[in-house]
Amino acid sequence: MIGHARTSLLPDGSTEYKGIENLHPVDIVAALSFTTGIIQLIMWLFRLEFLTAYMSDAVVNGFMFGAAIHSARSQLPALLGIKVPNRDSEFFMIIYQLIDICKEFDHVNWKVLLISLTSITFLLGSRFLSDRYWPFKKIPFPSELILLVSVTIFSHFLKIHEKWKVNIINDIPTG
Repeated sequence: MIGHARTSLLPDGSTEYKGIENLHPVDIVAALSFTTGIIQLIMWLFRLEFLTAYMSDAVVNGFMFGAAIHSARSQLPALLGIKVPNRDSEFFMIIYQLIDICKEFDHVNWKVLLISLTSITFLLGSRFLSDRYWPFKKIPFPSELILLVSVTIFSHFLKIHEKWKVNIINDIPTG
């Protein structure tokens, strides 16, 4: 939701908001996060947790399911290695984006899909196996770290960006 608020004020590609004062994307995200934290502190101070008793389980589950659908929708193009148009400010954006994904299905980068499915399988498998066989129950098994390091080494030495046309981050600027 923060990304949607940021793109509604500063569309992708623009770096400054020409309003009362010049704003950068990080300023908008920081202000929104700070305001959300202040609202949560005020709700905690006034002990407003009783309001959650008036929300039925169906409402809470509906919001959680909607958040999961939005998250899956935003990750699906990257998982398949395809490009789809950004439809963040349209009505029925999820349906339109799923249609766009289906239209681009012929252009799926199968190597990206293989890397994605292997990573997901490793993460789910390590969670299942670490619950049974990891001897240190108080210390979580570092499956995410192991995956990150191994895929970085795999990417570097096999040159998957050049050979397989897999998008990588490259250099991350400091500051």
